[in-house]
Amino acid sequence: MTHQSEQPWHARSIEEIEPALGASPRGLSASGISDRLERFGRNTLPEAPRPGVMTAIMHQFESPLVLILIVASVVTIALKEYFDATAITAVLLLNATIGFAQERRAEHSVRALMGLLTQRARVVRDGEECEIESAEIVPGDLIVLESGVRVPADLRLVVARSFFTDESLLTGESTTIPKTTSVLPANLPVADRANMAYAGTMVSSGRGRGYVVATGTGTEIGAIATEMRAIERAPTPLEQRVARFARFIGIVVAVAAAGAFAAGVAIGEPPAEMFTTAVALAVATVPEGLPVALTITMVVGVRRMARHNVIVRWLPSVETLGSTTVIGSDKTGTLTLNQMAVQELWTAAGSIDLTTPAKTAAEELGEAARLTLLAGILANEAEIVRQQGEYEIRGDPTEAALLTAAIQCGLAPDHIRLSFKPYADIPFESERQFSASVREHDDGYVTFVKGAPERMLAMATTMLTPAGLVEIDHGKVHDVANTMAARGLRVLAMAYLPAHARPPTPHALPDPEGLVLLGLQGMADPIRPGAREAIAACRTAWPITSFGSSSARGSMAC
Repeated sequence: MTHQSEQPWHARSIEEIEPALGASPRGLSASGISDRLERFGRNTLPEAPRPGVMTAIMHQFESPLVLILIVASVVTIALKEYFDATAITAVLLLNATIGFAQERRAEHSVRALMGLLTQRARVVRDGEECEIESAEIVPGDLIVLESGVRVPADLRLVVARSFFTDESLLTGESTTIPKTTSVLPANLPVADRANMAYAGTMVSSGRGRGYVVATGTGTEIGAIATEMRAIERAPTPLEQRVARFARFIGIVVAVAAAGAFAAGVAIGEPPAEMFTTAVALAVATVPEGLPVALTITMVVGVRRMARHNVIVRWLPSVETLGSTTVIGSDKTGTLTLNQMAVQELWTAAGSIDLTTPAKTAAEELGEAARLTLLAGILANEAEIVRQQGEYEIRGDPTEAALLTAAIQCGLAPDHIRLSFKPYADIPFESERQFSASVREHDDGYVTFVKGAPERMLAMATTMLTPAGLVEIDHGKVHDVANTMAARGLRVLAMAYLPAHARPPTPHALPDPEGLVLLGLQGMADPIRPGAREAIAACRTAWPITSFGSSSARGSMAC
């Protein structure tokens, strides 16, 4: 199914979408799936056709230098120089065999890796949830999404409960996007279509459902893949140099042979004998060993790359790395881990540096720091599971960072959540700038809140210090938050409302007031281990002249 520019999906109401797709909250009928598969095709991106054996073999003879050798071989056979002809033919066959074997081996490796990437998705069909291969999804299917799941197709969301997605695959930014089901203006760019979920993106937190509006090449990621496939492969620097060298040799050989022929005839030698001599001279000038030497050199480079878990499908591509002068790199997930981590925790008692891997003993934190971490655990929608003594965290990178910080400081988020039973939540929204969770604890109710520092300061009246509760020093808190932000940290403030009466209803909580400000947590997407060293190595390598990130905010100084 393709995009419809007259009335894009994000500008349609759910009531309009269902008849347009032939969809319903009960999902599609299993009996009609085969017809839709035949009409729209499988939900896959078309792969480039695998070259046949003969095509792959013939490709080994496309180099201009190899073509000169072929001509030389034919000429030597015509001259009955069978020894030379055999030598040249052997060189050609050896060169083709090495190149063919390496490229087919790489092709098999890539195909094997692709076979491991089979994705599955949960859909609603005939009123029941079931799990199918993503390739079997068709337009109109109702997809069930939850934290940690990769979106299998382009969807128009019909349910979004505290639903956030990581769209860094499309946008390059690690900030998660809050989603909605509301109808949006038709002229919005892809990045602002908050009621859509796109194929390939990840669900960072929450629950959602959506109708499939595009599959395969009709998706946004499919459009990008199609455009990339249409780009013609440019010759590598080595191929360009070999072509220039072959032209040079051709010209030199032709001039030298013609000169020798003319000189011989001029001094009275028989033309037939001088023609044979000129041809023999031309053949002798061709460097038969050069193609093999180049191929073996590239194979050695490919094997070295393989030791670093890099598969090179096209032999000349490995030489391109050696000719690189400028490296443009994406920041998120490449230079950084695409995984937020708390680096500093601040309370009125002072700052705690969390950049070191060593755990901080919980009893050494102080009451304000402990409650700051507690708020980060409880006003938090990320999921946490302990398996064999290790924690697995799924959800929004920011909220996952808060849980990781608590673990690093010696707290056990799973046990804490069991002792503070959930009663009601206020999910985060960009307009609200905070999220809150009301928890039942020791026969009372406690509200934990996290959000933007300026919003927390507006909602809080006091601050917890080693001396107890005092009036908030707004200027000091602002200064600390600004200092942390100036270091590139994303700053969140934590507050709570101590034991209070149970709210009258869990479904329509008012914005909390009279909060006690606890502290700040500053986090950042940490640099990937080895990234600085890799950039430094690139800058010392010849002929690298510069190294830049694909986003201005991601530029690095090393």
